[in-house]
Amino acid sequence: MQLFKDNYVPDIDFFELLLNTCSDAVIVINSQREVCYYNLTAEKFCHDFCDGGLARGEKFFSIPWANKLEEDISAAFSGESNAAGYALCHEDSDKYFTIQVKALTRADNAVDYLLINIQDISEAKKIEEEKNAEIVHLTHTSKHLQNLFNSSLDIICTINSDGEYVQLNEATYYVLGYRPEEMAGKKTFEFILEEDQDRTTDLRNKIIKGSKTTNFENRLRRKDGSIVTMAWSARWDDKDGLLYCTGRDASEMKTAEEALLLSEKRFRALVQSGSDLIGIIDQDAIYQYVSPTVISVLGYNPRNMIGKNAFGFVHEEDQPKVLPYLELLKHQHQVRTPEFRYRNAAGEWRWIETVATNMFDVAGVNGIVVNSRDITERKMKDEELARVLNELKSSEKKLLNIFENFPNGAILIIDKELKIEYLAGKEVQSLQISSADFINTEFSNFLDKTAAEVFRNQMLAVLQDKTVVFEISFMSRNYMLSAMPQKNEAGDIEKILIVSQNITAQKEALHRIHIQSDILENVNNLIIVTDNNYKINYFNNLSLNVFNEQIIDQYGKEIFGIFPNLYLSEIREMLDALKDDEVFEVEVQTVSPGEKDMWIDFRFSLMYDQFDETIGILCMGQDITAKKEADYEKEQLIEELNATVKDLRQFAYITSHNLRSPISNLIGITNLIEPGTITDATTSFLVEKFKESAIQLNETVNDLMNVLLIKNSVNTKIEDISIHQTWQEVCASVNNIIDESGAVITTNFSDGEMIQFNKSYLESVLLNLLTNSIKYKSATSVPYIDLNTFEKDEYLVLEFSDNGLGIDLERHGHKIFGLYQRFHDHPDSKGLGLYLVNSQVKALGGKIEIESEVGKGTTFFIYFKNKPRHAE
Repeated sequence: MQLFKDNYVPDIDFFELLLNTCSDAVIVINSQREVCYYNLTAEKFCHDFCDGGLARGEKFFSIPWANKLEEDISAAFSGESNAAGYALCHEDSDKYFTIQVKALTRADNAVDYLLINIQDISEAKKIEEEKNAEIVHLTHTSKHLQNLFNSSLDIICTINSDGEYVQLNEATYYVLGYRPEEMAGKKTFEFILEEDQDRTTDLRNKIIKGSKTTNFENRLRRKDGSIVTMAWSARWDDKDGLLYCTGRDASEMKTAEEALLLSEKRFRALVQSGSDLIGIIDQDAIYQYVSPTVISVLGYNPRNMIGKNAFGFVHEEDQPKVLPYLELLKHQHQVRTPEFRYRNAAGEWRWIETVATNMFDVAGVNGIVVNSRDITERKMKDEELARVLNELKSSEKKLLNIFENFPNGAILIIDKELKIEYLAGKEVQSLQISSADFINTEFSNFLDKTAAEVFRNQMLAVLQDKTVVFEISFMSRNYMLSAMPQKNEAGDIEKILIVSQNITAQKEALHRIHIQSDILENVNNLIIVTDNNYKINYFNNLSLNVFNEQIIDQYGKEIFGIFPNLYLSEIREMLDALKDDEVFEVEVQTVSPGEKDMWIDFRFSLMYDQFDETIGILCMGQDITAKKEADYEKEQLIEELNATVKDLRQFAYITSHNLRSPISNLIGITNLIEPGTITDATTSFLVEKFKESAIQLNETVNDLMNVLLIKNSVNTKIEDISIHQTWQEVCASVNNIIDESGAVITTNFSDGEMIQFNKSYLESVLLNLLTNSIKYKSATSVPYIDLNTFEKDEYLVLEFSDNGLGIDLERHGHKIFGLYQRFHDHPDSKGLGLYLVNSQVKALGGKIEIESEVGKGTTFFIYFKNKPRHAE
């Protein structure tokens, strides 16, 4: 593959033009440590962050941060390839940079020049920190779940269809004396008493076939030979082919039940303590006795439960599965009900495990003894454990699928004898070889002598607990191999995992790139160059990583072939812009080698030689995937919120409108009834109350309609209005109320009275404030109301004060302008006035503030959003 056409030989100006368009800073120094080249980005970097410029011929170590690279530079001139640099965090900004030193070798491997590459990694640093935080969170969660699994005092295990233990938690040691690894892989009947084996096997088979019987008891023999009675709950999962079981030591519970039968005194002593709930119900499930433990477990007072039906506390969905067990007690001495939900005093649903015993024939009991335990936490643990197990299995399947479809390479697993146990990946398919031919065979047998020796030596290093990365040749292709040890739980190395990548194309490309193109391979921009006929004759390594084989296939062809999502109209726009010597920018969507959608921002511009002749087109791209995803999520959220608000307003509007007609009919009907025609006092009273309720309902609907009109009024008429004149009109409309209250009103509008507002809104605002001042006046003094205006910023502010009852703002300040909020026990108060005032002012771009103190009065500051204009 050629990077340049046969008839095109790039010169130094061509590459300098490319370097000056790179986003990486590039500095080249000679063996005397003198600066012999730098691009524009490097010059800007030194000017912005190093308080100085660059000059060719000056000593490189004169730059403030250069001394930190002294060892790397010495190593690179000594022949060490790709000497690593260091990271630089600028102290006056949130910028992060990486600085790398690379040797630019001649054909004879001599090093005359070094490339200093400075890359801005601020965005990558931010993304890396976010990913690290996520990894820490996931690791913590994983450890937490594993600790949860092993900290359970109940035995948690999985059993396959053959009756073999698959996985067990640490509780087996505390309950049975066996470590989990001692029981894993063994048959369950090896630990179950012979008398209980057949019954246990039958129950397991029934559960596997779909039986709802998921709780049972059996007896197991401990490691020390003693016997323990276990209470099990089990669930079969067809997908995993496993029985998920939870077992609890039931020996103590059985002993307690026998003790209850022997003595009422012992029974009383038992139920006064512990975490179990004990109750006695009659044959109709009515509580006759409830133990005091119900206080700590469910929050009920035992006396308040006596005489109530037990099923009244059981979730209605669970009642059908529990009720049949009450009937069974007529024929059985004891039953264990399925787990069910029981409501506690706080209204929460708790999961309960219950054993019911028929003790009608026991003197002093004469009922059914119900022994219950709150298993909510245990059930949550069981469900979480099942979820984690499912996720682990799903992850395993996904991992195998990834291995089978591993792109441009292969995955190998070999044992300690270097024999292949597993081989998969797209590269295996492309070579048209069968994985089966490699299994149980040393991989080195398929390599030539040199490659086989390299492979064996590297594998010996891995067996010494090292991770290695190396190259080998196989079937005329070049591969990069990463090998790492795989250990068992004891920490011993059992296998070696090898990940290979086909680097044939990359190695071929590296052989065809000289010093200038090598510099371009280290920048973070996609760079593609075409000739004047739009045919690709150069691309950098980042472009190869993004477009993979596609860009290789398009080499020597028109650039439009690598942009399948570019419309013809966009191509024409680009061509027109280039003809006019303009830069054309377009966002292109593509798919990365990891099958992930990517967005690239490409800029197309013409390239010129030293004679100002067009030599081709420069296409530079930048990955903007993260920005596009963030913009899309923001647009989706805004769209969803707008749709929700629209639906809620429409619903409120329709509801209030649909109520008005029937309410009007009710009021009309009550008005037609003549009070004198009703002789019955009760009927007359009911009709009067019915009429009052209809009127109140009508007022409420009208209030809601007013609120909706304010919230939805987008075409409200705005005009020049005089506050003084409007205030006089409002006072005239309620003059009788003002006279009756004896209110004293003073006004001062000398600082401005003309505003741009809606006249009806202003009348409503002033009327509500005036009537509130009179309605909530002090009982010991005459109402005093004062209005004045003043200018503040871009507002004309109306200050409205009174000496009324005042409001406790510390207690009610957060809800002062809320709908139907009342702060005094006044019989006519509806809690709507201040809500309407606030809504009307805000609807036209204003705002409202309040100052108030209980017993001293209230002051409102109403800001009208327009430049105040004084009355002429």
